[in-house]
Amino acid sequence: MEPISIAAATAVAMRYVIPAIRELGVQVLEKSTDAVGDSVVGFGQRVLHLLLGGRTRGDQPILEAAVERRVVAVAQNPGQSKASDQLEGVIEDLLAADPVLLTALSELLGRAPAESAGPTDRSVHVGRDNTGPIVTGDGNIVRGG
Repeated sequence: MEPISIAAATAVAMRYVIPAIRELGVQVLEKSTDAVGDSVVGFGQRVLHLLLGGRTRGDQPILEAAVERRVVAVAQNPGQSKASDQLEGVIEDLLAADPVLLTALSELLGRAPAESAGPTDRSVHVGRDNTGPIVTGDGNIVRGG
């Protein structure tokens, strides 16, 4: 498998971790995956378990505790992007501190299931009679003419 950057691995991992947190809440941190039926959610839980695997070198225990705190914050308020952004940042820090973990995550992500086609917080739904503009992205300003 071709090496993956820390940022790329984190971005892909977040596509699975966030749905798992939204679906399972803080229970996503539990070791059991018996109750997880959705392949994307179950995979996201496996990603988190890999990230929180208990490595003992350097700052990993501190970073793993930070990941857990951010997971709880996202679970408590899933619509808040700040908590998700902080979770992404601490996952990047954890991967930067542990190249072996980055390799293991890259290998796991290589076996990732197809993402669900369900709506996300950035999805666009167009009704049958919608004739207005569709604007996507961040920071857009739309003014009527």
